[in-house]
Amino acid sequence: RFPRRRRQLSDSSHPRNTSMSDKKASRPETLSALWRSEPSLLIGPALVSLTLSGLWLLPAFKAFATARDIIPWGFQSAACYTAFAILLSFGFHGAMSVYVGDDHKLQPTPRHASLPPAATRSTAILLTGLVYATTPVRPVSASWTEFVCSCALYAIIWDTEFFWLHRWAHQYGWFYRSVHKLHHTIKDPNCFAAYYVTYASHWMLEQAPTIACCILFLPRDAFVFSLYLATLATYVDHSGFDVKDVRLFGGVTAGHVLTLLYSYVAPLGMVETRHHDYHHEKFNYNYSLYFTFWDKLMGTYHEGRCSPASAALKAS
Repeated sequence: RFPRRRRQLSDSSHPRNTSMSDKKASRPETLSALWRSEPSLLIGPALVSLTLSGLWLLPAFKAFATARDIIPWGFQSAACYTAFAILLSFGFHGAMSVYVGDDHKLQPTPRHASLPPAATRSTAILLTGLVYATTPVRPVSASWTEFVCSCALYAIIWDTEFFWLHRWAHQYGWFYRSVHKLHHTIKDPNCFAAYYVTYASHWMLEQAPTIACCILFLPRDAFVFSLYLATLATYVDHSGFDVKDVRLFGGVTAGHVLTLLYSYVAPLGMVETRHHDYHHEKFNYNYSLYFTFWDKLMGTYHEGRCSPASAALKAS
């Protein structure tokens, strides 16, 4: 028997998302106000950075790193990624607002009219990417084979960790309420919802597995490629719009570009926006990050909604 604490939480147990401007008092709209109300957004990454820096003081780790030419990624590299991630979030939102029509929206609800609280928290969380400055990284791949295999292995490991920890977070009420519930106050996602999370959630579901893989096997170039690509992918998955049929130029669609970028793992079955959007809407489906196979194996897979644009394209 499962203990009572493993009881699956129901969709009705968590709040409806009405407007991103609701409860402004509990959703600060400036970074300074957010940091004052939630100091863990500063303390958490500071402790992570100190811990990673402290690794180099351990003789055993120093010998391990020296033998493998492992060095810290560096502040400049981490700052470039952090700036990229923040600028991309606003650029992506702007592009979606200007170029993607309502017929691509997955849920039958209006576009969000006000986003400052989500954008502010997203920016604060992305600023914690500076912890990667002290992350130990290995030399670049020795061959294209090593690069591709490393990227694929990292994606599989991260997806597996993400699925099981994410599913566990939904099953244990105390953990869900303290760590993950904030992310699910947004039931109709937009790109800023991707990082509308607590730092504890961000650390466990993204930074911890990434740093562990960097130390254990992931080459520097595979780490950089995967990190930048995953940031774009999470904006797409939380966009609320089925963008795979959106034309970019000529006959090339966003779906073509994403398929090409993830071609090294596409046979495993890729998570699309419609899958994760349905997870936000219905709560107990589609826990995976990259692939659909874990959800299919565990009976938590759902096809999700089909946008009016996609439905019309299929019917034609």
